[in-house]
Amino acid sequence: MPRWPLIGCLIAALLGAGCDRLTKGEDDERHEANFLNAINLQTQGRDDEALKAFNRALEANPQSASAHREIGQLCLDKKRDYALAVFHLRRHQQIKASRSSKTTKDPGDYAVEQQIKQAQILLAAEFTDQIGQQQNQSKIDELKRRNAELETTVTRLNQQIALRGAPVVVANPAPPPPSPQVQTQAAARPGVPAAAGPVKDLAPAPVAAAAPAAVVRPTDTKTGSPAPKPASRASAARTHVVKAGEIPTAIARRYGISVQELMAVNKGIDPRRMRAGQTLNLPEKVR
Repeated sequence: MPRWPLIGCLIAALLGAGCDRLTKGEDDERHEANFLNAINLQTQGRDDEALKAFNRALEANPQSASAHREIGQLCLDKKRDYALAVFHLRRHQQIKASRSSKTTKDPGDYAVEQQIKQAQILLAAEFTDQIGQQQNQSKIDELKRRNAELETTVTRLNQQIALRGAPVVVANPAPPPPSPQVQTQAAARPGVPAAAGPVKDLAPAPVAAAAPAAVVRPTDTKTGSPAPKPASRASAARTHVVKAGEIPTAIARRYGISVQELMAVNKGIDPRRMRAGQTLNLPEKVR
């Protein structure tokens, strides 16, 4: 038998087999053992195992366009890994374009393009959410820092107010000096000596001499009647007029008593709602 016809038949058979492989390449990919196993696992809902099987199909044939597309769809629909989905779907398009000389696209190609656009939109939204979360966290951290600074400032101001509102406690306080008007009127009366120096240098008058002084009282120039007698020091010491910013603790500390003792003689007063100008009774021990 002549050799040339035999060689021609072999060449024709090889070319025919090659053309058939090029036209049925995607069908061959889908009949690969790992690919079939991945499809079976996917139908059972075992997506993680199916993804591993599709990757093994890619290891066996890196040019498997079908495996790239299945992995891309799994990443898009199940795993929500949009960056990986875009990569595999684009790789599927590139492999198909290198195999075909067609200028028109089949419906499957349009579906892949829509999946790529969907993955890109979701990927952009994911990055936007991450950036927004980072910005919100930064704002929250800044607000926390400012709140801590304000709390520190308020604490420091409260301490300063407490220190300024607490007077110095004197063991034996000097009696309050008489008003200039009383001194002038007492000096004008015959037989009453005027003060010769500062009030603080004068010795306290004995109790027996206090009786005549009670008779000398200023008179009201309009009505001619005696002016009202001022409250005695003992009665003034038994009450306290609340000043602005004073709290029960500072008032009790001023008179050397406890808060419980102070509030015991002021049962009708709420210590949390004290106001300036309010009069508090003092215990007997502060006389």
